[in-house]
Amino acid sequence: MLTSRRTARARALDDRLPIYFKGSDGKTAATGQTVGRQTMLKALSLLNAKLTQAGSTHTLWMIGGGAIMLHLDGRDSSGDLDVIPRKGDFRALLGFAEEVAQEMRQAGTPLPEDWINGDFTPQFMTMGIGANDFVEDSRYHWSHLNIKFARPELLLAMKCFSFRPEGNDLGDIAFLMKKIPVRSLDHLYDIIETYGDIDMIAGGEEDGDVLLEALAKKVLGRA
Repeated sequence: MLTSRRTARARALDDRLPIYFKGSDGKTAATGQTVGRQTMLKALSLLNAKLTQAGSTHTLWMIGGGAIMLHLDGRDSSGDLDVIPRKGDFRALLGFAEEVAQEMRQAGTPLPEDWINGDFTPQFMTMGIGANDFVEDSRYHWSHLNIKFARPELLLAMKCFSFRPEGNDLGDIAFLMKKIPVRSLDHLYDIIETYGDIDMIAGGEEDGDVLLEALAKKVLGRA
């Protein structure tokens, strides 16, 4: 049985859930300072131009909100592009990315210097992730920048592990569950356990699984 604290958090979900969606298209509404799709694509194009001039080729695996926005069309914006470096001098790439941000800001287009984020790499050392969990998107091609995007199942598991109710994770989880689609709670937990221990949900918070199940049941129409 839920404790009073857990019950309160589950009930609070009823009040918060609508703000994580944008109209009837199912896209999640971003919170905080974010960068739109077209701005990100322009930044990637400028980054590719710098890599081309330097004769440098890079391969990246993209995860997080950036993948949901660019590959799955589930968002209109993202705070940054979370990536896993696979080929090339990533430190040099970040230097070029900072130059792109500075040039775009000087031209009147806001873009944070850390619009490309590679801090997630160490976390993946403990997860069963491989090349088959990432796919190309035929809509995007850059001559010196090869980007592959995380599959929805991997994105869903990662969102369940991070699960910050105050941010975009609730909306992203709901979107990904529908995109896959997830058929049941057992199906959801099977996906999560493909990539990590179930105890990792919400960073091991005591009632993280309760809030996740409350959301999942709403998405599955069982609330």
